Amino acid sequence: MSPASSMAARAAGVILGLAAAGLPLAARVWPGAPACRFHAATGLPCPACGTWRALAHLGRGQWAAAFALQPLASGCVLAAFAAAWVLLARPARPIPDGLRRTRPARLLILLLLLWIANWVYLLAHGV
Repeated sequence: MSPASSMAARAAGVILGLAAAGLPLAARVWPGAPACRFHAATGLPCPACGTWRALAHLGRGQWAAAFALQPLASGCVLAAFAAAWVLLARPARPIPDGLRRTRPARLLILLLLLWIANWVYLLAHGV
């Protein structure tokens, strides 16, 4: 891997780490989030309902409460921390062939299924 691409990977790691740390801290500092218009109109939680409160729980170190409130958003923050750690702490390595051959459509389908499963969870738990 060239020095320029290694530096770009490290910069991406710093950005991911700051975002992963910054969102929960911002939610803790500003605890009020705008009211959800979907919830107000339908009485049902939207797929993102509880995200701001979950981020505030993460900012206070209350991991179980965050995952109980909004599993997808909490998982995304943890994934960003993990990605930042990989980009910053490990030596630069080329992308494995298995990942290189992954089709973007498969990733989008997986993300859509996770989003739907998260919404079903929110509907079932009345977040």
